[in-house]
Amino acid sequence: MPLHRRLPKRGFRNTSFAVKLNETNIGKVQAAIDAGLIDIKKPVDAEAMVKGGLMRRAKGGVKLLGDGELKSKVDFAVFRASKSAIAAVEKAGGSVKILAPAKEVDAEPRGKNKRMALEAAKGGGTPKGGKAKAEATEDEQKAE
Repeated sequence: MPLHRRLPKRGFRNTSFAVKLNETNIGKVQAAIDAGLIDIKKPVDAEAMVKGGLMRRAKGGVKLLGDGELKSKVDFAVFRASKSAIAAVEKAGGSVKILAPAKEVDAEPRGKNKRMALEAAKGGGTPKGGKAKAEATEDEQKAE
């Protein structure tokens, strides 16, 4: 038996909780629109892409990628989209609605970041190397 199967597995793996997304390029969507498989009068979502034959099933949603060229004005409703895909859709006159929930931003930092913020607020933010930057520059000026 190989060594990697004999050793114990440790740590956290996110595979069971990860969202499984279908990835689709805007070039493929444009080809389906040109072939008449997708109706652009309605918002294009995962269900429309399955009906158009771009994917077999809508897993956890669709991530729209920016490879290819979009000529039609299309409104998308997808789970995620790359920056280049959003730019290409908006350049063609369409819009992209992101269905993924927005990430929560904490009002105050937690964990190690909280400790660092508190130390910086107190003025005790010295680097691990020893001297702070202001002290180091003063010492260099005295040496000259």
